[in-house]
Amino acid sequence: MIRRPISRAGSNETTSLGRYKVLRKENLDGIKFFLDAPIKDKGAEAWVLLRSSGTEPLMRIYVEASSPALVQEILEEAVAFVDNKVPAAVH
Repeated sequence: MIRRPISRAGSNETTSLGRYKVLRKENLDGIKFFLDAPIKDKGAEAWVLLRSSGTEPLMRIYVEASSPALVQEILEEAVAFVDNKVPAAVH
């Protein structure tokens, strides 16, 4: 059975996104992963938020990180996760 992205993201089995370990999760408005990605030049802590629309069949993905390249990398990993192209990592 294929589990929906929000369900998979909230699962204790999901411990990383791409090469980055999930340090903690919040589930206030979707599922937000705080990642162990590098912080460059006093930049932002890396995080990604997966949020389902309540009125439309779509998923919104928000990413913040300390560089545009890191944002792009995390975004690509998040899209692959939502599309179920990568399994949840277990550590």
